[in-house]
Amino acid sequence: MAVYNTSEEPIEVRIHAFSGSGEGSPRIVADVSLPPWGWRQLNEVLQIGSPGITNGFVVAERTSSTGSFGACGVINDRSTGDGSYLLPVEPVQGLSYVNVPVLVENGAFESELVLANVTTLPARLDLVYRESLSPAAGAGGTVSLTLAAGEQRIIRGAIEFLRSQGASIGPRASGSCVGSLHVVNTERAISGIYAGARTGSPSASGGQYGLFGGGAFAASEARSEAFIYGLRADETNRSNVGVVHTGATSQAGSITLELTAWDGDASGATKGSPELVTLQPGQWYQSNGFLANRGVRNGWVRVRRTAGTGAFLAYGIVNDGGAPGQRTGDGAFVPMESQDPASLKRPGRTARSGLLARLPRPARTEEATWASFLDFLLAGRPWAGGSPEGGRAATRSQEMRHNQGVEETRPCHERGSRHG
Repeated sequence: MAVYNTSEEPIEVRIHAFSGSGEGSPRIVADVSLPPWGWRQLNEVLQIGSPGITNGFVVAERTSSTGSFGACGVINDRSTGDGSYLLPVEPVQGLSYVNVPVLVENGAFESELVLANVTTLPARLDLVYRESLSPAAGAGGTVSLTLAAGEQRIIRGAIEFLRSQGASIGPRASGSCVGSLHVVNTERAISGIYAGARTGSPSASGGQYGLFGGGAFAASEARSEAFIYGLRADETNRSNVGVVHTGATSQAGSITLELTAWDGDASGATKGSPELVTLQPGQWYQSNGFLANRGVRNGWVRVRRTAGTGAFLAYGIVNDGGAPGQRTGDGAFVPMESQDPASLKRPGRTARSGLLARLPRPARTEEATWASFLDFLLAGRPWAGGSPEGGRAATRSQEMRHNQGVEETRPCHERGSRHG
């Protein structure tokens, strides 16, 4: 993982590691001093100390009185060197759900699901899967499971797991399955629950290439328009664009989205005809080769809702290789950017005066919040009302065994880069 100073003054940050088994005490793995605008990476952060942690998460906490910082994580495949970039997750109370944009199962790619319960109480979750590619063979369904307090569970073969637990999904051998996942805590708000998915493709030489997409919490979706930047379509790269209707019931109604390409090499001019997509609640759709089909080599995409009232997510995938089967095929997940007034700021913003300190006082029925969990573990005492002190930003990390891998970004590469 890496931490970086986003202010003009020095800052002190303490890094805590937690086991995803939900057992044992957290350990302090580092106290990091950063100069103004400084950056530092901790390699194999879950292995610092003895015994090492194979599945868990870390918390970055500001210990100095002033300054602001950011954090990120990377999981590297030990065979291919491929990595997965993990954004920090900001604790927010009172939200009702989290959506995982896409789960995949086909001959080339497969998703694993990551679920974490960062609270002091067990969490009973409903996983509502909506099959979008092959609904005639089975439209999906709801699967329930319980996570222990502090547990992080990695479910390899996510769609096969849902199928085995009773979701209506066509047989694995019948073809490809792709859809979105809507996650709710049946007993309280979704606060303190994390969900995300890693989708990868095996490498012929061992290990795999792939990408990681974190879940999007309620109110972090777009309702009018969103933008996906940094897309490319040239001899060595291709880009796809995905959209998801985040409504979970028929009451949300259908929405129509307009996808438009903008050319970064032509002063931001729009290119080609917009694509109109109508989605039912929970439905996923991906437009492959969106830029290439419009003659754009370097650009971005605007996604605008033109009909309906429901919320949506949008994302981009940039794959290595100008066409399928070329180069590694490795993908990078590009989350949307939206300025919708109703949207919360997305994970990844920096911490200044304390992320948790800005939370409202939780009600007694919300004792199992992220804040109470960190207060309990870091301070060694149970939650007793009020807001904890100090600034904390959390980022999920998992140390994969058996040469499992995902995507990465250069600033957090384990071998270092020009950034530090």
